[in-house]
Amino acid sequence: MWILHKQAGEVTPEVYFNKSDNEFRVTGRSIIEYPQEFYQEVLGWVSEYAKDPNEETIVDFEFEYFNTPSAPFIKKLIETFLMVEDTGKKLTIRWKYEVDDEDMEEIGRNFENILKKDFEFVVI
Repeated sequence: MWILHKQAGEVTPEVYFNKSDNEFRVTGRSIIEYPQEFYQEVLGWVSEYAKDPNEETIVDFEFEYFNTPSAPFIKKLIETFLMVEDTGKKLTIRWKYEVDDEDMEEIGRNFENILKKDFEFVVI
């Protein structure tokens, strides 16, 4: 499976997914006005990965900020990773946020509740 690496831009996060190295991370800001095009490839990659995932998958989300149009795509990205569990494999979602960023912590907890999946919260 190919490595998906999208460099961070002014309005886009860095996305790095590498099955061979078992490294999956989304970091930075997502303040895209029309995020569908950006996230389409990312969601496609995860859908393919979820068909034959590693024994254990840990996904790191470390957002500085994301806007309202990006939120449903981030939710959909997490939902797509949840398909890993349908294969009987282990999935951990790590939601990283800065110690004083209560908003980002709250957003992660909201996703956790909506998706009915326990996240691992990491203060940085």
